[in-house]
Amino acid sequence: DWMLPDQSGLRLLARLRGDRDFQDIPVIMLTAKSMEEDKLAGLNTGADDYVTKPFSPRELLA
Repeated sequence: DWMLPDQSGLRLLARLRGDRDFQDIPVIMLTAKSMEEDKLAGLNTGADDYVTKPFSPRELLA
């Protein structure tokens, strides 16, 4: 999620992508932030997919 209690999910994603041990782990951003610039920021930071809340389980599995 983008809005974590202690830090930004986007910042965490950037740290994961910068760490050799974690950079290849697939990441899906699941968040209420649905503005186009938020989606682009998540994807450009390295998210493999970006799903906004509310979502259906079928959408997540697709």
